Amino acid sequence: MNPTVQKTLSPQRTASKQARQTQLIKATIRSIAKHGLSDTTMAKVAKEAGLSQGIINLHFQSKDRLLVETLRFVADEYKRAWQQALENGGNSSAEKLTAVIEADFGKVVCDRNKLAVWFAFWGESKSRPIYRKICTALDEEYDEMLTRLCADLIREGGYS
Repeated sequence: MNPTVQKTLSPQRTASKQARQTQLIKATIRSIAKHGLSDTTMAKVAKEAGLSQGIINLHFQSKDRLLVETLRFVADEYKRAWQQALENGGNSSAEKLTAVIEADFGKVVCDRNKLAVWFAFWGESKSRPIYRKICTALDEEYDEMLTRLCADLIREGGYS
């Protein structure tokens, strides 16, 4: 891009691809929380983001792809939250389990808009295989982690 033109563009217009996609995904989260999945449209997301609908099409090509990437975003964020809780939760399994539970109710995960998104996608997962695949993979990984953690807790506590 011509440096002269780039200087006159607003920071919103020159955001990186990743930053723009994140901006659109966060706008989608807000739209789903306000309108639900079925009433979230590209136009509503664009308005929520303060961008044109063409920018959404440029980055995601379709509403379906935008929704899938939004689900992946909140799933990845949730996974990072409980993984970080495990890493920083102390040495004992009891401390780690406490940290994971606290992470489940922390600001990153237990946010009104994100909870609305989770419920919306879970509600649609029976009829949308891609949503089911993403949710199931996350649930299975979380369940495996909890099972290991509880088994460790039993061993450490001398329970049988």
